[in-house]
Amino acid sequence: MGLRKDLDKIHKRYIYYLSYENNVLYVGTSINPYNRYKNHLKKIKENNTAPIYVYCNEKNIIPKLIIVSEITGYYSDAEKIEIEHIKKHQDTILNFYNNPKSPNKVSNCKTNTKTI
Repeated sequence: MGLRKDLDKIHKRYIYYLSYENNVLYVGTSINPYNRYKNHLKKIKENNTAPIYVYCNEKNIIPKLIIVSEITGYYSDAEKIEIEHIKKHQDTILNFYNNPKSPNKVSNCKTNTKTI
């Protein structure tokens, strides 16, 4: 996998949830959340071994995409907001990266965002 050149550029980025029955299963950030959602669905279908995909396959569910925030800035700006949302939903999320339940807990970050 090559270097991601979009990480050090200012873009409009979105924080999104994958949810099912009012439970947030995954929190993510993306420049194009609809394409990212399609990628998630593909990984579910391909039986990817990440916790979110294993859970969806075990429960035979398709999570819903919910866009919750819009941020214009660098990836690091969006990541701070993503971490706040991960902490907010730490009891139900299945993220394996930036998960507060993991041994490498995230720091407490605050920044301004537009909630949509």
